[in-house]
Amino acid sequence: MFVEILNLARKDLINMNSTDNKFSFNTGVNITFLNDSLNVNSTKYNSSISYDNLDNYTYESVIQPRVTPFALAVRTLVLGWAIAFTITIPIKDEWGGIFFTASSLDIFLAWSSIIIFAGSFLISGLIFWGYVFSAAIQTPFLSRLINNYFSDHGILVTIGNKSGNNIEFYALDNEVSKIKEVEKEILNRRKSITDDASQNTSYSDLKKLKQLHEEGIITEHEFDLKKKQILGL
Repeated sequence: MFVEILNLARKDLINMNSTDNKFSFNTGVNITFLNDSLNVNSTKYNSSISYDNLDNYTYESVIQPRVTPFALAVRTLVLGWAIAFTITIPIKDEWGGIFFTASSLDIFLAWSSIIIFAGSFLISGLIFWGYVFSAAIQTPFLSRLINNYFSDHGILVTIGNKSGNNIEFYALDNEVSKIKEVEKEILNRRKSITDDASQNTSYSDLKKLKQLHEEGIITEHEFDLKKKQILGL
């Protein structure tokens, strides 16, 4: 009877593991929990890891700068010059605007162009020399500026494989709760696998024990004692 009950519990566990569960991230990554494996797919790749090969599950905040300090300095300079040049196009008397002998509009546009040109040159110079200075005194104030305003923020998720073929993908900062749900699902699936393996062992031991009793190798009393030991009673 105990063997039958254990077998029914094992079937219920298998049915529970057969339930699929899917998590979709805004970065285009989909995680699907299948019967015996975890599947991760996106537009670029499609990978699977069986639950018994899952080694670890980690996630950490990452910052990916979109520009380097030198590139930021160059972009600031080019953008400033482009705006300054565009402002000068409607001016009819450039020199008159500079020396305040032209119309008020020409004067305004001419000096706006000069200020923007000089300002972009000054700012780009400050960025470049600020980077050199911060590197010399090892103060990452410019790096913090780039990290705060010119970087992409996200979460790097790593699903470990015992063979070393880990799966990595990025999620957004506001998807932490979903990442934790995936972690909880992984723990539940791995626990189910462990429980299933334990039940398989108990089931096999009970079958052997019953066979020994039927063949008269062990007594009824020894059978009962060993059966309780296997079932943890």
